[in-house]
Amino acid sequence: MLIKIKGKTNLAEYNSSLMSTPPERERQQLEKLTKSKLIALVLTMQEQMAALQARVQALHDQIAKDSHNSSKPPSIRPKSSGTRHHRSVPK
Repeated sequence: MLIKIKGKTNLAEYNSSLMSTPPERERQQLEKLTKSKLIALVLTMQEQMAALQARVQALHDQIAKDSHNSSKPPSIRPKSSGTRHHRSVPK
């Protein structure tokens, strides 16, 4: 959805600018918007919230898996980015 609000090209950009605005100024900016623009802003924020909630759930599901409940055997799962243990070779 592309709506121009105060020189911003879309609601996401406008929403982002509101997040960095002091609360009283933010309120003043919102009060100047038309009802249809406020509705569009709320709908966009609802979509963003749903996407973020889905992402958080996916991350929770991902970290909850371990070798006991993962569908992949340990040899196939990607290595963690932690430090590797090197086996010393006898000389």
